[in-house]
Amino acid sequence: MQVVRNGFNAIRKLFPPNSENPVMTDILIQANPVNGALTFFDDNDNEIFSDTIDKWIDNNSDLFFDEVKNLLQNFIKENLEEISELSIIKPFEFILIDDEKETVCEIYLVDDDLITIDSELLMKDLDKDLDDFIDRLLKE
Repeated sequence: MQVVRNGFNAIRKLFPPNSENPVMTDILIQANPVNGALTFFDDNDNEIFSDTIDKWIDNNSDLFFDEVKNLLQNFIKENLEEISELSIIKPFEFILIDDEKETVCEIYLVDDDLITIDSELLMKDLDKDLDDFIDRLLKE
């Protein structure tokens, strides 16, 4: 968690709150299960921060990126007030990428005008609801 905190501190130093010159960028976060590196980039591939998480070295788990996503989402949610004050033009995203810089998933969208809905909760029991709806239509 300290490495994640250090990465976000580097972002905060680069994009300080109340800056007169906000920038337009997303934050790309690269997690590498082979060498344990956690690296933050802007969307021009400029490295903001990099460090190694020893527990991640040689991680062969199929759930690696899911665990990283959850870790980063929890950190962002706990620090959302500070993150929302960054001098980055909104909306901006935190995006998890792999070692080939391909998008693994979107971690979090920061936008003042957007209500974020937990898609897993929204989609829960959707199949059952649709089946019930169709059954009622067919009966009529």
